[in-house]
Amino acid sequence: MASPVAPALLPIWMQRAAELLGSDGADTWAASTRHAVVEAADRWGLRDLTPVAGGRGGGLWSASSVGGPRVVKAPFPPNAPSVAAQEALAAAGGGVAVLESTDRLVLLPKLDARPLGATPSAHDREAAARLLAGLRPVSAPQLPELAGWLRARLEQLPRDVSRHSRPPSGPQRRRVLRLLDELGGGPARFCHGDTNPGNVLVGAAGGCVLVDARGVRGDVHFDLATLAVKTNRTAPAPVQDRDAAKLARTVGLDGQRAAAWAQVVRAARV
Repeated sequence: MASPVAPALLPIWMQRAAELLGSDGADTWAASTRHAVVEAADRWGLRDLTPVAGGRGGGLWSASSVGGPRVVKAPFPPNAPSVAAQEALAAAGGGVAVLESTDRLVLLPKLDARPLGATPSAHDREAAARLLAGLRPVSAPQLPELAGWLRARLEQLPRDVSRHSRPPSGPQRRRVLRLLDELGGGPARFCHGDTNPGNVLVGAAGGCVLVDARGVRGDVHFDLATLAVKTNRTAPAPVQDRDAAKLARTVGLDGQRAAAWAQVVRAARV
């Protein structure tokens, strides 16, 4: 039998859950998720469930098993990384294979790796960019289209950003929407969709792996631009744009296109 899960297992995520789902919705999510994790842990032969610090996407637990250390993820609806997104990421060569899943939980192997971090070395960041640029094409028609998802974020207040986050001005929003129309016509392929430094892990040998894919169909330059912006958060916008362009050119992609995507990343508060 799996280790019992204490009633107060989820408080470190409850504030985030309340922001996304409302107080009543967060309580319901916590109770149902607690039950689902206990059932799945028993079914999957997991022991020693321990909550660990998670990002804005949902609850996260480490566990042990006969097959080795494991991670259980319980995404917040409705913007959570889906099982389909994780499976597409693995098929594209950017992430680890999903070991087990339910309609709300994902079981993955626990990696011996560290997050890229907010101020990564040039070597690590280039390794992450090469991984993104080299993702294999995969068929994932069930994933949302990148431009449509971004357009919705620009036209209404996103639920997954802080209420203190400064929205774009009206003229800026209209300009970026026009830019998005121009950029959105490129070839669609699997994109991670949330390449913040916490979702890029660096192994002991220097290789990178991606986790917590949002999963969208769009332009790889968006992922590179997001990586550039999120690893230069305090830099002025022109510096972020130039950095996105340089990072793209380093891995053989279009620098000008990456710089344009960086403008969309900032305005949409990805």
